[in-house]
Amino acid sequence: MERKVRDRIKEEMERTGRRDKDYVVDLIKALDEVPDINKLIEQSYKAKADRIIASFKDENGLRDCFAIKDNEANTIYVNIAKPELLKSREIEQVRLKQLKMKKKKEETLKKAEISKKVLTGQIKMEDYQKELKKELEEVI
Repeated sequence: MERKVRDRIKEEMERTGRRDKDYVVDLIKALDEVPDINKLIEQSYKAKADRIIASFKDENGLRDCFAIKDNEANTIYVNIAKPELLKSREIEQVRLKQLKMKKKKEETLKKAEISKKVLTGQIKMEDYQKELKKELEEVI
């Protein structure tokens, strides 16, 4: 999707305040190009393959396989349960990607906690952004 189309959809969502999926789908249908059927079929197969590969877990329920980029920027999958088959750079890519995801989840958790404080009257809505900024600085 072109950035211009995505921005137009987001503007319309902001204008109306709507976030429901069916509404956004209708906006996409109205503003975006009709997708190529063969491309969609290929994307569907690739998404299923991604889910199958990502489903490999160890006895503790922890994922073994992760997607990373090789030197030519192609997506490859690595099994971190088999470090003897990997390069240090590949393990480091998985580690850094997981750290980034962890940080984003922690930030989102802080945001939810502050929203809950607003609802329970512990902080005022006008203090929301200030409180959020303070909490996010602690995550970093």
